[in-house]
Amino acid sequence: MKVGVKVNFVAGDIECVTGHFDTTIMNPPFGSWRRGADVKFLRKALEISDIIYSLHKRSVSTRTFLKNRIASLGGRVDRIYEMRILIPRIFSFHRKKMYPVDVDLYRILKD
Repeated sequence: MKVGVKVNFVAGDIECVTGHFDTTIMNPPFGSWRRGADVKFLRKALEISDIIYSLHKRSVSTRTFLKNRIASLGGRVDRIYEMRILIPRIFSFHRKKMYPVDVDLYRILKD
C-alpha cells in the first residue's frame, strides 16, 4: 500500500497560513513565556485543520487552561501524551548546554 504525504513549510506570521489541511503538527511558543502566545496558534490550527498535534509545557494549570480554551475555540482534546524534550542552549539567558523540559503533546480534534 502506497501512502502519499504532502508537507508544507511556511516561513512567516501564523496569519499568512491559509487553506485546509488534514493535520497540523506544531510547536507554538509556550504561553508561559508570553501570555497567550500559544492561543493564537491554536486558533489558526483549528481554523485550517481537522486534527492538530500541539506541544505545550506541562503543568496542571496549563492543562486546565488549554482544555477550556480549546473547547471555546471549537475543538476538543482527544489525547495528551506526556514527553520530555531537550532544548539546547540557544538563548543568551540559557546557562546550561541542554535543558530538559516536561511537555504535553495534545491531539486535538475539530468539533
